Amino acid sequence: MRRVLFWTAVLVFAPQLGATPIVPGYPIRPFAAVDQPRNIAFDPTTGSLVTLGRDNGELYTIDSDGTVSMKAQFEPTGHAAFVGPTVDPQTGEVYISDYQTGTGNRVLKVNSDGEVDVVATGIPRPTSTATGPDGTVYVANYEPVGMIYRIEPGDEGPEPFATGVSLPDGIAFGPDGQLYIANRGTHSIKIVGIEGGEAREYMNGFRNPMSVVFDERGRMFVLNFNDGTISKVERSGTVTIFGSGFVAPVAWPSAVTTTSTSPTAAPV
Repeated sequence: MRRVLFWTAVLVFAPQLGATPIVPGYPIRPFAAVDQPRNIAFDPTTGSLVTLGRDNGELYTIDSDGTVSMKAQFEPTGHAAFVGPTVDPQTGEVYISDYQTGTGNRVLKVNSDGEVDVVATGIPRPTSTATGPDGTVYVANYEPVGMIYRIEPGDEGPEPFATGVSLPDGIAFGPDGQLYIANRGTHSIKIVGIEGGEAREYMNGFRNPMSVVFDERGRMFVLNFNDGTISKVERSGTVTIFGSGFVAPVAWPSAVTTTSTSPTAAPV
């Protein structure tokens, strides 16, 4: 029997009023409410979800029973102020992009005590982040002619890592060690190796892909913002619709688990 553990949650930007989300074989129910969320991540060091209020600048943790607690607060400036979070699975440190409706250029780090540090500046329109296996932080630059930047531990500033992207948003490392990029400008997923360089097209035909994640079996899931669907891509390259009927889906935790032994738990 299959189970979706509690941290396998679909984050939606808009309330699901009148919506009927469907993921065949899995029950769906509301799990937690956060004002204007923009991303969601699983923190393996605490077993909690971490999410962010895009406009109010509040960072939250969500326990397995759906209890929401504020972890940190940033100085909000209004609409679309922040993007994130991403959690470093080794340290539990949380990374946030200071987007500020396209005028921000900073990446922030929150430690386990809720203390906030600036780890990089000079990245125009930073959006989603990802951490590499060596603790390096990667940041998407949401421009029509965009860039993926790399922030190495101890470096004085970010450095260009990948080109050839347009309005890049969600980024994630795949089981092959390459970085996968939700390229909203071309409705495609792009890919670049750990050495960096020009990203190449991996797969197209998505509908404003906001997020790309992988499960423990190496399958890729893409959240399509425009039509409220989730695409599942098998390692063979076969694409099917995994879920539909969501309103403005924006994120899915990178630590997704889609198989187990009990049918009792339900995702968001």
